[in-house]
Amino acid sequence: MNTKKYLASANTTDGFVNKFKYINTNTNSFTYILKGGPGTGKSTFMKNIGKYFENKNYYVEYFYCSSDSKSLDGVRFKNISIVDGTAPHITEASIPQVKEKIVNVGQFIGEKVIEHKKEIEKFLKYKANCFIKAYLYFESLGKIFEEEKISLKKSANFSIVDDITKLIKEKSKKEDSRELFNSYIGKNGFKSFYKENTYARTFILKGNFLENENVFKELLKTLDNKNISVIKFPSIFMPSAIEAIYIVDNDTLVVSENAYNENFVNFKNKAIIEKIVKKIATNLDKAIYFHKKVEDYYVKNMDFKGLNKEEEKIIKEIESKIK
Repeated sequence: MNTKKYLASANTTDGFVNKFKYINTNTNSFTYILKGGPGTGKSTFMKNIGKYFENKNYYVEYFYCSSDSKSLDGVRFKNISIVDGTAPHITEASIPQVKEKIVNVGQFIGEKVIEHKKEIEKFLKYKANCFIKAYLYFESLGKIFEEEKISLKKSANFSIVDDITKLIKEKSKKEDSRELFNSYIGKNGFKSFYKENTYARTFILKGNFLENENVFKELLKTLDNKNISVIKFPSIFMPSAIEAIYIVDNDTLVVSENAYNENFVNFKNKAIIEKIVKKIATNLDKAIYFHKKVEDYYVKNMDFKGLNKEEEKIIKEIESKIK
């Protein structure tokens, strides 16, 4: 499959962490920034355009929402990216029409949505309260992982670094290395996209991301010395630590067992961690529920025919840029 799934932002023990600047680090990249509220069709807009170019055999990256793994925050192919530029990952144009273009999908919202002002404000308040609760649990989880880091033994299996680097030829970077997320907490708990993506090679390091911290550091150092492009993936449970590295040119993934298998192997506080993760998942799921309630009012008042015409227009623009 000529696609990869990532997250460009995440709910973490450090709060909401935004990595949108790493969606596209290509030279001469161009970004379409979608502006509009919930239910205005931004995710579907990006999915449709991504699928259009995927069907034309372009390599496409899809960036999913940190709270809703069914919703898109961005899509990228070649030097073109399209992103949701609304809160909480607000993106603004640095050089409009030169490096970015703002696409106002909010222009297709009908005026009658104002009739539901009270309901919309009520559900947005409920949603915000769910996130406040979720982040309180994230905060307590962060303290547990800090304790785990102090007491956990780190892997000394550096032979894997040699095994991996033997497969890699030194070459110039095609683009700057990036930093994204690939794990999240959804309604079913701790999940990741590692198994959903396909790779030429996958190295699964036994244990959890804290046990493998030194191995990842050594591997990153070696790859940097060889001038190799990578994507490194921080853990949502400790964003200063890495849970996986993707070696771009060789299509090779190196990932800790716990991130790949979506578990908490070898953590001494495993039972407590799992309980807190469930609490976070419950609150994030409720937040999605209230978000969808808000979306419903906008969906009923959207001019989707106008939005579809805008989508067709953007596709033609993109085709002219990548010819």
